Amino acid sequence: MIEDEKYFEEGKSQIRHRRRSNLRPFRDEGRFRVLRFWLNLIFIVGAIAGMSLYFTSYREVAIYILIAASIPKFIELSLRIMKL
Repeated sequence: MIEDEKYFEEGKSQIRHRRRSNLRPFRDEGRFRVLRFWLNLIFIVGAIAGMSLYFTSYREVAIYILIAASIPKFIELSLRIMKL
């Protein structure tokens, strides 16, 4: 705090703040990064296909597709939570 006051007293127009470590960008460096990417891609494609079928024609089939598409998402979520 004293450093901020000194900087302000010197006549500078802006106050410098210390860089907070929690503001740096998130970098996913896990071992299963590529696997998580493909699991997310499978989920997104399945969700789009399921929603389009649900709103156009076959609702029962669409529900099964949406349930099947959520399985890769749960796997990806568990990998992300365990930080592997």
